[in-house]
Amino acid sequence: MNIIVSGLGAVGRAFIKLYLHQKIDATIVAVGDSTGFLAKEKGLSLEDLEMVISAKAQGKGLAEVFTIRKTNAKELIPELLPDVLIELTPTNFDSGEPSLSNILFALENNVHVVTSVKSHTKTQEDYLNVIDTAKKNNLCFFDDASVMGGVPITEALKGIGSDFIEVKGILNGSTNFVLSQMEEGMGFDEAVLLAREKGFLEKDAANDLEGHDPAGKLCNLANKMGFSLKKSDVVLEKYQDKLGILGVSKEKIDELKLYGKSVRLIALIKNNDGKVEASVGVKEIPSGHFLALTKGPLNALSMKLKANQTEYELFFQGPGAGGDVTATRVIAGLKRVLFR
Repeated sequence: MNIIVSGLGAVGRAFIKLYLHQKIDATIVAVGDSTGFLAKEKGLSLEDLEMVISAKAQGKGLAEVFTIRKTNAKELIPELLPDVLIELTPTNFDSGEPSLSNILFALENNVHVVTSVKSHTKTQEDYLNVIDTAKKNNLCFFDDASVMGGVPITEALKGIGSDFIEVKGILNGSTNFVLSQMEEGMGFDEAVLLAREKGFLEKDAANDLEGHDPAGKLCNLANKMGFSLKKSDVVLEKYQDKLGILGVSKEKIDELKLYGKSVRLIALIKNNDGKVEASVGVKEIPSGHFLALTKGPLNALSMKLKANQTEYELFFQGPGAGGDVTATRVIAGLKRVLFR
């Protein structure tokens, strides 16, 4: 089985390392970044892939190191005829590109897709178009890696047969890391810089800091729960007149500590008799709360469920940011394709 890897950010590089470490029974025939693709019909060698990782670690584009064959995945697919596209380019909630076009083109040309990207959730129409195209062509489309990093939450949803009442949690490990660092004494700018250095933040940091990223993840969760939700339906609430965590200051955090409170960027879905309400915003919560105790790049989610007259709650927590943990879900998706 042949693979094209589109996108060589933190997740893309981690995916290649895991692919080599786990000796996945598939052949990578092309890898690409924004400067172009390195491609070989018979597959890239171990030396090729190690050189790719080394170049990217030095901040170089592939075109600076290799002879580039094509500039995008859509040009390569008809030529190499891969079985799977691993789509890991940056999420773009404005145009959806380049990932949305790459995904649709692959599915329209008999190629399975595994992705960690959320661009296809920007509208309900885009999401349904992708899902319907995959179903029509009897292909796999696995986007589980786009939600909660290393926590297999979307996979867990398949095992829940109850009605959903409320889903609430921390779906962005990057901003949770920033807030946790501020609780330890860092200023906002310093904490954001550290998050960027650790590879936690999206290429467009506003996706994380303003709450767009968890809003996209809410849409993905809602759709997998059987609800219809598009990103424009999610209310992005302001805190101190600013979106996301941009209005949180170290002074405010220190003040809240005196009252036994913490702040977290909370994503929320409520089911009101089939009508879904969704929001993302900073909330002041007791410091002993499950979500307040979720620190660093961790994600956490609580689900209120109902089965007939019995109401109960499930809790999930785990690593939510970083290339390595997200790449494990991409590898898991690839294995599902291989063993289908």
